[in-house]
Amino acid sequence: MSSPLSLVQSSRIPSESPILDFDLVVHDGRILLVCADFSGAVFSWDPIADEWTGHQLDNPWEPGGYEFGDVMAIGAQVVGGRIVVGGGGEHQSLAQWDLETGRVRVHADPDFGGTATVISAQLDGRSLFVSGDSSVPAPVRVWDASDQDELTEGGDIDSYAEDMELSGHLDGVGGLATGTIDGKPLIVSGSWDCGVRGWEIRS
Repeated sequence: MSSPLSLVQSSRIPSESPILDFDLVVHDGRILLVCADFSGAVFSWDPIADEWTGHQLDNPWEPGGYEFGDVMAIGAQVVGGRIVVGGGGEHQSLAQWDLETGRVRVHADPDFGGTATVISAQLDGRSLFVSGDSSVPAPVRVWDASDQDELTEGGDIDSYAEDMELSGHLDGVGGLATGTIDGKPLIVSGSWDCGVRGWEIRS
């Protein structure tokens, strides 16, 4: 009996490190995969052209005293015709970048701690990033992907991104999902504390 599934396409990241996280985004009518590898580098893949592009993202966590500047969890949105990525790492709070230029759009307060997971979401007509902390306790945070801070004369962002904090997990957040049920936008999170939580998001 023939299989109902068939491989459409495959490719390999131009890196010695495995893909750790990825997201899909549609830009100018084309699907683009945006990913972070195990070394913390960020790449995009155009499956139509089978072309990979490496992206150098500015480090928003300097001079915050972080030894690492790795992006280990990543999401992608299209805002104003440009691809915006949101991501962070085990030791880094979430930041958002313009993928093409690598410029930081906003970043979170470093005191928030690390980022365990990130997803992109369209909820209630808004483009969002939803992240789960790796700290203890570990809130879920909701970020507006359209946010962009003004830069100071020195080229630094002069304020931290604002988030909506959803608390309750006692350990790191390992998984996130979003959806709409009966017209209500929802976020569901699963944690290393063995718990699952769901929230209704209101405008």
